[in-house]
Amino acid sequence: MKDALHFNIMMADLTKNAAFVIEALRQTLRQGQTAVLVVSSNSMAPLLWRGDEVVLTAVAPPYPQPGAIFTYVSGAELITHRCVDQVDGGWRLRGDRSAQFDPPVAPAQLLGRVCGRRRNGRFLSLDGGLGGWLNGRLAQLAQWEGRWLLRQRPAPLPLWLKTTRRLPFACAWLICALVEMMDRMNVKGDN
Repeated sequence: MKDALHFNIMMADLTKNAAFVIEALRQTLRQGQTAVLVVSSNSMAPLLWRGDEVVLTAVAPPYPQPGAIFTYVSGAELITHRCVDQVDGGWRLRGDRSAQFDPPVAPAQLLGRVCGRRRNGRFLSLDGGLGGWLNGRLAQLAQWEGRWLLRQRPAPLPLWLKTTRRLPFACAWLICALVEMMDRMNVKGDN
């Protein structure tokens, strides 16, 4: 990742110079380079936490596949969420922890695909190996939860159903913890 262009942008700076920064990111990705952004919320936890760095690559056809994570432009904001499915005029995305879907994302809004994460100096590729496996399992949980949310009725949920809704997040948390432990043991074993 030494060739990656780092964009450590505070939201206030992005608001003032949004068009310039977004165009610079687009150009970087079009040239085949990667870009690194800092996560500013926990909407994709437990895979991505506030302060983690995400590595972006260009969005290549076929366009977003369900389960992949993308960064897109919404006004002056950059949002990194998981693709759930295709809808008229674009794709439906949402954060793994969110109970709501984002408004449909048009192709022109897509900025890049998340191919990796850096946390505490450790890089985890989401394209293969342990990180790819982890991302695949979290994508399955997100798909299951997304289908459940689409069928949800607007009436208040009973307590047992509210608790059940937290099960995918608890599973995701456990899976992430196990992968992090395995990754640490693997690195210690390599030294």
